[in-house]
Amino acid sequence: MQFELWLSRWKLIPDGSPFVTHTSQRLPVKTSIDGIKAMLKITGDQKEKRGNALMAWWAGNGAAQIISHESAAMLLERATGPACQFRFHIVIIHLKFD
Repeated sequence: MQFELWLSRWKLIPDGSPFVTHTSQRLPVKTSIDGIKAMLKITGDQKEKRGNALMAWWAGNGAAQIISHESAAMLLERATGPACQFRFHIVIIHLKFD
């Protein structure tokens, strides 16, 4: 997997097992400076890259907060706890009915 470049660049510590989706590679991480739990996502898929840019532009409004974003890689907040799950559920309902 291609994680080493981004782990070094963004000073990240692996915090779980990597997994692959049909469009990306993901790795749970923590930031080395303040221990924030995040998800490192790497993609080569053009639609995913456009989606990553859109999420960065949204700046956490209705989507996960983007900590860092560059080309094919994105570092986003990791959904943990009931507050994140509730926010995700509200976004899904909004997308279904709008």
